[in-house]
Parts: sequence; structure tokens; C-alpha cells
Amino acid sequence: QRYALATFYFSTQGGDWENQSGWLTVQDECEWFSDSISPCSSDGQSLVSMEFNFNNIQGELPFELSLLTSLTTLSLRNPDENEPYIRGSLPSHLGSLTALKSLAISGNMLSSGIFRFEQQWSQWWDSVYARLSFHVDTIRPQWQLSVGPCP
Repeated sequence: QRYALATFYFSTQGGDWENQSGWLTVQDECEWFSDSISPCSSDGQSLVSMEFNFNNIQGELPFELSLLTSLTTLSLRNPDENEPYIRGSLPSHLGSLTALKSLAISGNMLSSGIFRFEQQWSQWWDSVYARLSFHVDTIRPQWQLSVGPCP
């Protein structure tokens, strides 16, 4: 999981994050900065939550995120319509995160949507609350997506 997180750091311009405390140090990954209250499983072995909200996350999501198979929460929200942002397409490899229960990626510039993940996430798709809006301008489309447990 350290490799996957290091790849995430470099792919999303970690050196420019607002808070990068502990990242790429000898500290345990569970102690690297995240907005998550409990980023790791109760035994401390697996990363279960990655939350980086309004932390200047930008760039593209790397394939290596798919290695974090214990992830239940992924939140990479950015201020709406402000740079920096995550760009590119919503990576298809996120579909392999079958433990994922909450995905929040609003305020980013992604060129494709959640619908292709319906089959991979079918075990929880019906039990989630999803809010999706699609903004299109002449230059680039923007998906704003928040998926999580029903309120």
C-alpha cells in the first residue's frame, strides 16, 4: 500500500498539497496526513479511508489506487470550478475497489462518469445515495459526483 500511496502522491502533485504532513517519510502510512479520522483498519494493517478535501489535489488518479483493495472511502473533493483539480477520465480501475462504500470527487474536471462502474459495485449500488450533476462548457466537461451511504 505504501507504493500505491507514493504513486498517488506523485500523480496528484503531492509537493503542492496544502498539507502533506508525514507523506513519503518512514512513518507508518496510517500516520500520513489525511482528513480521515480513522484511515486504517482496526488492526492497523490496511488503509480503509483516503480523504483529501480542499487540499490542492491535482493531476490524474493513478492506476495504483486499484491496489488499495480495502478502501471503503475515497474523498478527493475540490472547491467547485476552481483550479487545481483532478483531471482526465474517471479511471476504470476504480471499479476493482469492491469494498468502496463512499466516493466523493466533486469540484474536479473528469471527462467520464460513474455509470460504467454500476456492475462492479452492484453489491452496494442500490444502497447508496448518489448526487450527480454534469456541467458542460465548450472546452471541457465536468463531472461533479458524490456517492455515499443514504442519509
